[in-house]
Amino acid sequence: MSAKPERSATDLTLNEQRLQAIYDSVNDGILIQDQESGAILDVNRRLCGWFGYAAEDLLKLDLGRLGLGLWPYTGETAREWSRKAAAGTPQTFEWLCTTQGGSLLWLEVNMRLADIGGQDRLVVTAGNITERKRVEMENAGRLKRAEAQNAVSLALAGVGPDVAAALRLIVHHLAVQVGDLCTLNLVGDVDFFKRFNDLNGHVAGDGCLQVIGEVMRDVFRRVDELPARYGGEEFAVVLPGADPDTARQAAEKLRQAVAARRIPHGASAVAPYVTLSLGFVSARVTSGTTPDWFISWADEG
Repeated sequence: MSAKPERSATDLTLNEQRLQAIYDSVNDGILIQDQESGAILDVNRRLCGWFGYAAEDLLKLDLGRLGLGLWPYTGETAREWSRKAAAGTPQTFEWLCTTQGGSLLWLEVNMRLADIGGQDRLVVTAGNITERKRVEMENAGRLKRAEAQNAVSLALAGVGPDVAAALRLIVHHLAVQVGDLCTLNLVGDVDFFKRFNDLNGHVAGDGCLQVIGEVMRDVFRRVDELPARYGGEEFAVVLPGADPDTARQAAEKLRQAVAARRIPHGASAVAPYVTLSLGFVSARVTSGTTPDWFISWADEG
């Protein structure tokens, strides 16, 4: 009879070990949270691996402090989700976090109230959706770029807004892409284009500009780049987040690509073929930023 309690204790230990192995090996991240304080009471290895923390370090944090820290991924929002789940209504939401190494981590979170060992706890399961969100944002960026380019094309074709509206669109696109981050706007025009038109005629001039437009589209293919004409022979390229060296390299790449086409220009004072003059400006976009400001500063550059 005395052996039975000892066997029961052994069985219990084995069961706990099996449960712990399952807890740590599932694909989802799991944490147990105190419903009153929001403190993390337990966490599985999957979640520790995603965040790059040891379990003991992760237990010193909470869901709010793991968030990005910018609305809506703040401690206040995390506490609101916890309050709703503690009231008995399971919550599902997306949560943008930062890892210990500073990388962004997107989680799809499921939070619900559960009885664990006779105490009410919040059980949080999370799936890593970082790659899915990256693809979604890239697709959204492509859509915004296509819409902006289409609107600019309509403006230049005379069936949409006027040239001033096209300029406003370019600045708006820049603001949509990067908010108030440091950005660059590359602008330029065709050297001695009036002389080109006078010598070759307006049909040849339009053909020249079409070729330059094709070159710009070939050179600037990234999702967040926006090449656009905003006047007769004038154009702009939005390069969100580029540093000055990157802008200079982009300008030189465009200049060389146009020169490589060797479009004859018998009236140019600088070369026997069509060339470009380029400038750029670096600035923080605000609600008061105007297209004229960008163009004038870039022209001076």
